[in-house]
Amino acid sequence: MTSKVENQWFENYLKNAQLIANRCENSSLKNKINQSYKQPLTKYKTGDKFRSKVAKLSHAKKWSQIKENQTCELFENFTTEFVLLPNTQTQFCFFNPPTTTELSTTSVIYTTMIDEITTATNAKWNLTGITVASSNGNSSILNPYAIFVDDQYYIYIAEKGNSRISKWPPNPNGSASSSIFQTAAGQLNQPPSLYVDSKTNTIYVADESNNRVVSFINGSTIGSSVTSILSGTLPAVSGIYLDPNGTIFITDTGQNRIYNWFTNQSAVGGQGSGNNASQLYQPKRFFIDSNYSFYVADSGNNRVQKWMRGATMGETVAGGYGAGSNASQLSGPLGVVVDSQGNILVCDSNNHRVQKWTPGATIGLTMAGNSNGTAGSSSMELNAPKGIAIDKSDNLYVVDSNNFRIQKFNVL
Repeated sequence: MTSKVENQWFENYLKNAQLIANRCENSSLKNKINQSYKQPLTKYKTGDKFRSKVAKLSHAKKWSQIKENQTCELFENFTTEFVLLPNTQTQFCFFNPPTTTELSTTSVIYTTMIDEITTATNAKWNLTGITVASSNGNSSILNPYAIFVDDQYYIYIAEKGNSRISKWPPNPNGSASSSIFQTAAGQLNQPPSLYVDSKTNTIYVADESNNRVVSFINGSTIGSSVTSILSGTLPAVSGIYLDPNGTIFITDTGQNRIYNWFTNQSAVGGQGSGNNASQLYQPKRFFIDSNYSFYVADSGNNRVQKWMRGATMGETVAGGYGAGSNASQLSGPLGVVVDSQGNILVCDSNNHRVQKWTPGATIGLTMAGNSNGTAGSSSMELNAPKGIAIDKSDNLYVVDSNNFRIQKFNVL
């Protein structure tokens, strides 16, 4: 008996069958690939152990780069049940593996791989979300854009459209329909991001349209400017985060950089707009880990860039292959967090999903929303997610913006 998570993982990969078939140069094999692709799901659901060998293509990372159609030859010359492995577009598990001789005729390498698919590798969160803050479709009650969850599981929401910050109670069972705290009217103008410092009991808010950062004592409705340096000098303050030492960093989207308030200098980017390793283009929110590494949602470049402490260049750790909905792509990412295991979670806004990228991976796995990039309103779907957060237990929270709700996906 397989779990819902395992079944959903296979179903997500079945959705990619048509894409794989379309990349096959031999059109006569398209239907064969699609039909074969359905078999592993049926076989696995009957309770059979997923034990197999792997055929790995020797020299290609993308289907479109496979020379002389060697992959299609493999399916044509060897009929069997197969499934695409996670974290790759060029590896397949065969339930009844071909012989070494058969594999050699299609120029592939034969290797031994996994014994059994486990949920820990392929999906870490429940695929069904729980609504922990909702307006029942009324944007005047809740119009979420960004989120922060503190150590007591209280939820703080930047409501850009309502020009306020609201605080919501912990709701392990969902069904919350009202906040317990809101900033007073006229204090903010379209805030897109916030950070809660539990050590000082302070809420920091990126007050974008006022070109400043303001701070609030947690529970207060009246804010004060953090300092005059941050007031009126920044053209587009779209993100804010504090490092483990309490240093304030902000996203200065207009200058394509992450800005260190204490040193009055760029910490990341600031080399003009562009897509090389030293540049950003329309950066949004970012995350700082315990090693002081920055993970930046480089929205205009459809990628996430990691900058080690003190580095002058970043490394692409998610996306970077142009805008799109393939597993290797992102489209307009707006937020990023890193969990306790080092997994990179990306708010892939235009694709209506959250993607997980394990360290070193070249493609992502869908953890929330539809893997094919379509919007929806069910408990397993998202519509234009604008932000994400994780709590101290690694539960995932998503700002489901166009559904006017916050969805929580419990860690497994």
